[in-house]
Amino acid sequence: MPSLPHDPLPEHANVIVDRVVTGVSTGLKPMITSGFLGGGLLAIVVTVIADDGSALEVWHGHIADLPEADWPEDSYGIARAKTALTLRTGLTAEQVHKSHPGLLLPGDVEWWGNTQLQIGGRRVIVSASGLDEIWDQRICEAIADLLVIALAS
Repeated sequence: MPSLPHDPLPEHANVIVDRVVTGVSTGLKPMITSGFLGGGLLAIVVTVIADDGSALEVWHGHIADLPEADWPEDSYGIARAKTALTLRTGLTAEQVHKSHPGLLLPGDVEWWGNTQLQIGGRRVIVSASGLDEIWDQRICEAIADLLVIALAS
């Protein structure tokens, strides 16, 4: 994992982020790779925003039986584009698409499926891509909720 600029998370947070997202990914793998959730792969990206506004991706991983070169689309790129939309607007991709479509610019991602939260006084964005938007969204929300619980203890 990369080191974080300006100490944006509590010292132990990197380990907790890795454990939470890896645990969720492991638990969901059978449902994702079987196509039960509407797709056969999922890419997840966790990004922390430092005091100076810079974004640092602190975790990324995927659940898929296919090698990344065989994916039908760039799910990491789409997840990162959802993060970029949230960084630019301050809203989740779902909020932009459903309530503020006037904020969309040419080239912005067409889909939603991310969430944001505060950890240790820092903004954290969790984005996913590869499943139907609703599943991308719900998985991000579950990861965010578990991060809040894990970091509170």
